Amino acid sequence: MTVFLQGIVSQSLGILLLIFPVTEGFYGASLPSSFTITTQRRQRLSLPAASQEQDWITLDDGIDKLRMEQGDVDTLPVTGDPLTLCYTGRLDRLGWTTVNDVIDHWLSHLQGFEHLMESFHTHDITGDKLLDEAFLTEEFCTNELGLTNKLQCKKLLLAVKRLRQDVAEYPEGTEFDSSTNREGGVWHMTLGQTKVIPAMHVGVSSMNIGERATIRAKSSKAYGKDGLRSRDGTVIVPPFATLLFDVTRIS
Repeated sequence: MTVFLQGIVSQSLGILLLIFPVTEGFYGASLPSSFTITTQRRQRLSLPAASQEQDWITLDDGIDKLRMEQGDVDTLPVTGDPLTLCYTGRLDRLGWTTVNDVIDHWLSHLQGFEHLMESFHTHDITGDKLLDEAFLTEEFCTNELGLTNKLQCKKLLLAVKRLRQDVAEYPEGTEFDSSTNREGGVWHMTLGQTKVIPAMHVGVSSMNIGERATIRAKSSKAYGKDGLRSRDGTVIVPPFATLLFDVTRIS
């Protein structure tokens, strides 16, 4: 998989999350040690009012779009088209409403716990249950999930604890990137040539000129199990985060 963009790292916040070197595959990307995020930058933003779930369009597994403005009809981009975009990236709630969401975007990425998938279905462990401290306890892991190995039980509970901590520390609405930090407040890309995370490629490919939309990306179509950090360890996007990109296609 690709990440939001591969290439040369700029020192501008508006492009740092878009252009950076990749180690192997989709995960594990890092940013320069000179990059920092201030507490003022990590702010909670109000969410759009027109966000009823029935208004969202599923573009692909883990990728949804909420159209805010129609734009010019019949102006969808094709591979090779240069695009000019305005965007803001922020954190969304996990949105793991089904057991399959939990398995696809979290459990399947934990080494050594693949055998728990059936038990997760049996007990209907959705995202809300996963984050409920009173539900997923050591006793539940042992008696209901069958984790008789104490070390495995502790590893699972530690993974759940880390997820809960990230959700609390990086709440819904936290802005982590914006094109407004770039000169002119826009970002330029070439469809099919500029390497982007799957959610951005699929989302932008569905947008007409002048269209404004919010693209929702589950972690498997964004920054995955490792999230995104600067080289000095600063967390930009926490692990397993669901993201929202407010995007306007200018041209």
